[in-house]
Amino acid sequence: MLKSVTLFLKRIFSLYGTTDALGTIESIRNSATIRGYNGWLLVASSMLACIGLDQNSAAVIIGAMLISPLMSPILGLGLAVGINDRDLLISALRNFFIAMGASLLVSTVYFLLTPLGDPTEQIIARTRPTTLDVLVAFFGGVAGVVAGSRKDKTNAIPGVAIATALMPPLCVAGYGIAKFDMEIFFGAFYLFFLNSVFIALATFLIVRYLGFPYVSYPDNETRRKAVRYISVFSFLLVLPSGVVMYALLKEIRTEQHVNQFLDSEFSKGSRKIIDYELTLTDSVNYLKLFMTGRFLPIDSVAILEAKSTEYRLKNIHLECIQDLPPLDGNNLANQTKLTVIKELQPLMEAQNQKLDSLRALLEVKRQDKSTTQTLQKEGRVVFPELEDILLSFEAVEVLSTGKADTLAVVIPTWKKGMSATNLRKLDLKMLAWVKTRFELDSVVVAHR
Repeated sequence: MLKSVTLFLKRIFSLYGTTDALGTIESIRNSATIRGYNGWLLVASSMLACIGLDQNSAAVIIGAMLISPLMSPILGLGLAVGINDRDLLISALRNFFIAMGASLLVSTVYFLLTPLGDPTEQIIARTRPTTLDVLVAFFGGVAGVVAGSRKDKTNAIPGVAIATALMPPLCVAGYGIAKFDMEIFFGAFYLFFLNSVFIALATFLIVRYLGFPYVSYPDNETRRKAVRYISVFSFLLVLPSGVVMYALLKEIRTEQHVNQFLDSEFSKGSRKIIDYELTLTDSVNYLKLFMTGRFLPIDSVAILEAKSTEYRLKNIHLECIQDLPPLDGNNLANQTKLTVIKELQPLMEAQNQKLDSLRALLEVKRQDKSTTQTLQKEGRVVFPELEDILLSFEAVEVLSTGKADTLAVVIPTWKKGMSATNLRKLDLKMLAWVKTRFELDSVVVAHR
């Protein structure tokens, strides 16, 4: 059974009977030179890619990919290493750098002169290469050299040109030079270089797999060194893309958790989340909510920040834009802003009635002085670092039910000279102690 499967797979994936090794070598050698019509195609594809990027037009960018001759010298590099042809290697390298320099020059000049020049989605999309781009380049290179090595040529080359996308990131690098934005330049140029290397690597591997004849046969030690150098270089080249991929996956997971958080905490009440902005930093993640509906008290915002940890959100700082001032309103569509304005007026009238009843509840809770006195007396014993402490009861609304509840706000004053880390630890201990000692469910620690 296993033998039958092996024979079947060999018959399906066999390349040897239809391979034209000498014809492929000659074809790549001739097309790897950037001169004559190739030079015209290079400039034309550079201009088309720049226009497509500038106008955010995927169709124009695809056209630039199809006519770009950039892939030919890259295939020449992989072939030269695969058959140990020093002359072809030097020629391919020279033409590769000529093509790269010419494309950078054309794109830089274009983006210096264009009246548009804003960073479009097509530009931004080519500034953060990931390991997925490595796989695209590698398998695109495999398809390109396999298709090009057949006696009967196939129609796979246009698809390879579109998949590997060499010209657009190079033109985005030119955009970065023109705008003096090195972050865009390095991100796009890294994507171009990554694609180029792994297309060449795929070419090298397929050439050796198909047994193309060597121009000068290398000894075993030279071959082992070449494999080691290629492996180490490829690993080091892929490493940054893996870091970017990890960061991208982290952002995607965080956005999923944010959506779960908003759906669970805001879907049952009368409030409506129109839009949100998530800004991730190394220390704090800022979540800005654009809301309409019943007014959300500041104390409830603190409760939501604490509850966000249940949704795997760490270090979230929550900001609620509830009345949509003009500056923040620019983030929303005009039609949405009109809808918000219409909804706010009756909701605010109902909110004022709700606030009257909450104020009455708040006055009752604030009269409980015995709890405050006990807290001050025992707190200094439990916490020697404590100088003073205040306790107030705030009226808040439970988001899931819409009913009124009270929130105990503990305001400690710690002795001076302690680090922020120690203060944070003391706040957490104080929170746990107050909850246990006074049997309170809703407690937050604040500072004046």
